[in-house]
Amino acid sequence: MRLYVSLDELVELVEFAISGYNGTPHRGLNNATPLEAMEYFVRGRQAMLVWLAEDKRRTLCLMQSARQCRVRVYLNQGVRPHINLFGVRYPNRVLATSTHLIGQHLLIYMNADDLCSVRAFLADGMELGVLEAQGAWRVVPHNLKLRQQILRQPGRRRRNANLAPNPIEAYVDEKMRQAKKTRKAATELAHAKQLLASAPTVRTPVGPPRPSGTDSATPDTAPTMEAQMATIVELSSRVAVRPRKLSIGTGQVF
Repeated sequence: MRLYVSLDELVELVEFAISGYNGTPHRGLNNATPLEAMEYFVRGRQAMLVWLAEDKRRTLCLMQSARQCRVRVYLNQGVRPHINLFGVRYPNRVLATSTHLIGQHLLIYMNADDLCSVRAFLADGMELGVLEAQGAWRVVPHNLKLRQQILRQPGRRRRNANLAPNPIEAYVDEKMRQAKKTRKAATELAHAKQLLASAPTVRTPVGPPRPSGTDSATPDTAPTMEAQMATIVELSSRVAVRPRKLSIGTGQVF
């Protein structure tokens, strides 16, 4: 609160910082300013400026360091290609059919405040698309801290949390039962509720906007809690499919 600034003041500070950087000589540019270097390439060498697409400008995750994840597959379990990120599988339709990517590393950009989905890129920079968390992790918005707390549960509690239809709800219910007996559980319950409250209720845009007519949720039509619970029940009611071993020597398996 001592350094409180308004939004207008913050905008002025950011503009001043960018202007100061663009007008300051840098050793990497032979003691020229970024504006002077840009003028040299545009007017001197007739170089064309590369503009970042409008939808990419709103993707702040591209300013983060990418996390490398290996593409994995478990044929004996009937699991198609996917990545594992913080104890949860992330697939999509393109990755599930890209058997040539098995064993390769993807560049993953994520928002630590919303792990329902991440963005994946190939090593050469080509975008693979959005990977969504598997199961109930895709339905309930949560952040990295809460997931780490759930996955840190030792022994039986951790296994039950991973097998539950909604591991987040199971974790909160368990802490509510324990909160009546121990102060530590009450503290962990309050911390979990605080982390859930800080998670975004509407997903951050992760790519170019989809054309109208798709069934993607918008801020005005975001799924309600009843719809989320109905989805969870549907996920839990699905019958597990047992993998069938095929006597195939070589080739691709879909």
